[in-house]
Amino acid sequence: MRSSFKTNNMASSPATDLSSTQAQVRSWRRAGERVGFVPTMGALHEGHLSLIRAARAHCDRVVVSVYVNEKQFGANEDLGTYPRQPETDRQLAEAEGADQVWLAKGEEVYPPGFSVAINMQG
Repeated sequence: MRSSFKTNNMASSPATDLSSTQAQVRSWRRAGERVGFVPTMGALHEGHLSLIRAARAHCDRVVVSVYVNEKQFGANEDLGTYPRQPETDRQLAEAEGADQVWLAKGEEVYPPGFSVAINMQG
């Protein structure tokens, strides 16, 4: 399914924001391209890279997000020491064929007024 386009003309940038990423994805989809998405918390390793390669093999375009999600850390886990290497992550993702790397910001993922409630009974 992989297209014949070259991936060295990447649209990614360390400053990529949500709205420009969404616009790019919409453009690709309007052109009939299949877009894969690989969400990560950064500190990319072989597991992440294999997911990017798999998306590349099955999709025309690949978007990788990098966002250290503070909501995934418990009270006794140290969010402050989680490795952050956005430029290295961007370079690694692009080397594996990512067309767009979204370096997400907290306010983009959880905009003001965002809330969610989960009620589990069982």
